[in-house]
Amino acid sequence: MTRTIKSLFVACAAVTALSAAAQEANEACAALLCMSSPSESSAPHECKPYVDAYFDIRVYKKGTFSTAYDPVRTAAKRYETILEQCGDARQIDRDRVHAKFGHLQYSPFVFN
Repeated sequence: MTRTIKSLFVACAAVTALSAAAQEANEACAALLCMSSPSESSAPHECKPYVDAYFDIRVYKKGTFSTAYDPVRTAAKRYETILEQCGDARQIDRDRVHAKFGHLQYSPFVFN
């Protein structure tokens, strides 16, 4: 009986972990899809959480007098955190979004 409960618990934990990973990949793909649209300044309101999650990733340089935004490291972090997670996307689409939006500090999108 205890083995059955332990096995069931392990199976549930594995399914939960796979579900979380699948959800992260789906969110990454949604962000990529929303930012791949031909219109550079507007997006549907359904895209807001995905685009905001992308632009919430910011890396700062720690200087002696002030903290400054680091666009190069921010772009690399966004690529690895969001864009790489969408395994179904074509590399050219990832690179296009990365080149267009990766270095920006704030989102240029207006949501309809």
